Amino acid sequence: MKTHLLTGIQLAHPDDHALYLLCELVARRVAEAYKLDLRGFEHKRRPSSDGALGLCDLRTNTISIVFRHRDLQCDGGKWHKRRLCFTEILNTIAHELAHLRYPDHGKKFKAFCTKLEGAVRDGYAEETQQLPQLRPTFDPVYPQPTTAGQIPTTKR
Repeated sequence: MKTHLLTGIQLAHPDDHALYLLCELVARRVAEAYKLDLRGFEHKRRPSSDGALGLCDLRTNTISIVFRHRDLQCDGGKWHKRRLCFTEILNTIAHELAHLRYPDHGKKFKAFCTKLEGAVRDGYAEETQQLPQLRPTFDPVYPQPTTAGQIPTTKR
C-alpha cells in the first residue's frame, strides 16, 4: 500500500487496493485506445474544497481519483466506512481522462467525456468478468451517481 513520502500517511484505504489496481488498469487501457498521454494514476485522499472527486494535473499528465473519503489529519485522519459508488468512481475516471485532451469543460470536452464514460464502463465490465469479486455493489449512502456534466470543475 502506498504511503505519503514525507508523512507516512496511507494514501488509500487497504480495502480499496484491488479496486484501485483494477481502475488503474481500465484507465490505462482506455487512455491507450484513445491515444491519451496518461502517465500517472493516483489515489486522492479526499475531495477538493469545491467537492471535486478527481484531479487532472496537466503538467505531469497524472489523474487522481477519490475512492473513499478521509477526514482531515487534524480529525485523526479516519477513513469513511463506505467507498464512493462504483458509477461515481468510473465517471470521475472518464472525466479526468477527458481533460488530457480538452482542459476546459466546453462542448467538445463534454462529448468526449460521454464517449469515455462508456469506454470506462465497458472496460470495467470486461475486467470484472475475469475478477468477479470486484463486481459492483452500489452503496445506498450515495443513491445517485453524478454524471460528467455534474462532476465539479477539475483544478489544475
